[in-house]
Amino acid sequence: YYIEPLDTIVAMTYENETLRIEDIFGEAPLEEVVDALIKDETKEVILGFTPKDAEGYTAKLLHEDDTTLFINNREIKEQFSQQKLRFPSLSHA
Repeated sequence: YYIEPLDTIVAMTYENETLRIEDIFGEAPLEEVVDALIKDETKEVILGFTPKDAEGYTAKLLHEDDTTLFINNREIKEQFSQQKLRFPSLSHA
């Protein structure tokens, strides 16, 4: 979807009361993008990526079939667990 006032493209779905933003292509701040897409009945916003600033968001452990990431490097493993990082959902093949 293209949000003209923000000159931003958003890969997203809206199902029931959940807005799922897979990725954002543009320079608009996340909060402005969410505000432009949210509906009155929206109860949950799920991000398919790790935001630059996660303040105001709750991280949840992702459980999906066939999405296990094996990391053999302790330093990288700690970065993922401490910073609650994830690969963007659009990068899954």
